[in-house]
Amino acid sequence: MDHLLYRFQPSAVWFSLKLTLYNFPEHTLCYPAAMEDTPNIAKRREREKRTISQMIALHCAGTHDEQARTETAFCGETICPECKAIDDYAVLRTERCRKMDVKTSCDECENHCYRPEERERIRAVMRYSGPRMLKVHPVAAIRHLLGK
Repeated sequence: MDHLLYRFQPSAVWFSLKLTLYNFPEHTLCYPAAMEDTPNIAKRREREKRTISQMIALHCAGTHDEQARTETAFCGETICPECKAIDDYAVLRTERCRKMDVKTSCDECENHCYRPEERERIRAVMRYSGPRMLKVHPVAAIRHLLGK
């Protein structure tokens, strides 16, 4: 019945859209919040967010100046503002992932959450961090590779 209200009252739709535009970043408009997770899925989601954040922090530590690292990543390590933007975006995408219960990796998922330019940035991060993760965070790297 609610959909009829929006169909016949355009001002209500505009007001709702206006609230959405002012209260949320632009990239959250297309993706609804994730449904309630089971305890196992919630644990996996948190682990995925921590792993991607560790990869971004490793990339930042290896490619950016130490003086530039003034922000804190989701995993707790220091990163530069540019990498902080990538980290925030990646954590948000992982929070909003609808396929967390069935997917093994974002690359194999049929529903790509990342914008094309962000996908290229995260691929560059993973290309750099992937091999190095085995030395720095071996358990997280193996779990990420196995998709568990």
